[in-house]
Amino acid sequence: MQLIYCPQCGLLLPAGARACPRCGRPAPVQPPPQPRYQPPRTAPAPGPRYHTPPRAARPTLGGYLGALLLFSIPGVGLIVLLAWACGGTDRPDRQKLAQAFLLWLAILSAVVLALAIAFAAQPLLPLFAPLLHRLRPLALARLLL
Repeated sequence: MQLIYCPQCGLLLPAGARACPRCGRPAPVQPPPQPRYQPPRTAPAPGPRYHTPPRAARPTLGGYLGALLLFSIPGVGLIVLLAWACGGTDRPDRQKLAQAFLLWLAILSAVVLALAIAFAAQPLLPLFAPLLHRLRPLALARLLL
């Protein structure tokens, strides 16, 4: 409801008063309240429907063990390992497992190769002993003798 002041004395008129209680002048006529705008109620237009792919199943322990068993098969396992590690699968958990196994396999191969070279060189040390005695001032030769 709107506040109305008396145009003659300036008194705030009470709600619903027909005349001013101080000066007696009739209260000005209030215009009828304007209706508030309300947008028309319509059903919302159907939006575009997007295809959501089904959620991938979570990897299980059996799936991991099966993949590791598959990787251990000579020939076939290496081919599957390389295919999955390079993105040949649509499941990211398989790709990460193959990449991790490939990295583990590379590290293990490097360690085995280093140990094989070290143990294979043991019988050859007496053949190089005269050469090593000449290189005695070098710190590397001191470590080998």
